[in-house]
Amino acid sequence: MKVLLLTTSFPLYEGSQSGIFIQRMIEQLPQEIELTVLTPDDNHSLKPCGSEGRFKVCRYRYAPKAWQQLAHGSGGIMAALAHNKCRMLLLPLLLSSCAVHTLLKARKADIIHANWSINGVIAS
Repeated sequence: MKVLLLTTSFPLYEGSQSGIFIQRMIEQLPQEIELTVLTPDDNHSLKPCGSEGRFKVCRYRYAPKAWQQLAHGSGGIMAALAHNKCRMLLLPLLLSSCAVHTLLKARKADIIHANWSINGVIAS
């Protein structure tokens, strides 16, 4: 079974604290599930897609690399917006990029699992 997981919070590199609870959740899935995690890129990660153990992580860009500061900081998107109101301008870019990448990846998935209500809307 192929599962596409949409999330805005996932550890993108060693030592990252973003979305550890989601990583722990998917590590409990049965071995026969083929999982792809679709998550926003950030301003530090180096590769767009790659295997991370049993699952594949695909990071989608939504702005120039240096501006990608919405999703993976401490406290997630809401904290990033509270810290800098100008980042609100990046939100439509993040959501539209997520929608496009979801359409591309969903064709190969049997199930789409969405974390966060906005990802649920995109998934539907």
